[in-house]
Amino acid sequence: MFEIKPFQIFGTDHLSVLFFILSLSILIPYFLRNQSESIKTKFAQGLAIILITNELLKPFIYSSIWPEDFPFLKMLPMHFCHLASFSAAAYMLTRKRIFFEIAFFWGIGGGLMANTQPDVKFDFPHLHFLLFFISHGLMWLGIGFVSIGLNNRPTLKSISDVLKVTFPVLFLIYLMNLIINFFAEGEPANYWFMMQRPAGQSIVDLMPDPPFHYIFFIILGVLMFYIIYFPFYLRDKLRR
Repeated sequence: MFEIKPFQIFGTDHLSVLFFILSLSILIPYFLRNQSESIKTKFAQGLAIILITNELLKPFIYSSIWPEDFPFLKMLPMHFCHLASFSAAAYMLTRKRIFFEIAFFWGIGGGLMANTQPDVKFDFPHLHFLLFFISHGLMWLGIGFVSIGLNNRPTLKSISDVLKVTFPVLFLIYLMNLIINFFAEGEPANYWFMMQRPAGQSIVDLMPDPPFHYIFFIILGVLMFYIIYFPFYLRDKLRR
């Protein structure tokens, strides 16, 4: 029998699952990269369905298992990682580039924060630990596939294109938080962590109290986009 211990950030279980999902997110797309278009299309369609289904079912699963900690209105698929999963799925189904760009920057930026500073209370093999990292692992696999498997990469213009989408969506998410918390008891909505800090340990703990923390949150987010793009900039510079 496994002994379920309180979650330890960067403990053995945490580092092991990070290594596992990151490895799969790179190795599987690399294997598929040189496969036929038919195989890649079938894989894309299957993975897109899994990503969409996972995000749509998540509110029902969490609210039924842990109704006090995760009420339904708290678990709607509106966080960065949820929307990145939808965007990766949308790209796999439509091949419209903006969906790749959104998935790439939102998924890597949001996924790095979520996976390295997860909002989980217990280590492996607790069900919440498994559900959290399976979901975020699927998102990273989707991003790895649309990037490596389908041979896409961002450009400097991609950052401005994604920011043009990000800020209007940020405003809409803030409105959704206000509307849900106005009508629902207990103010459950905290999408994009606009209303409260994340429950687990994170860099947000070093920021001012809400809502002023979001000024730094936005600056950090934009900076993260440029950090994510920097390896591509450096690679292009060296090639020249």
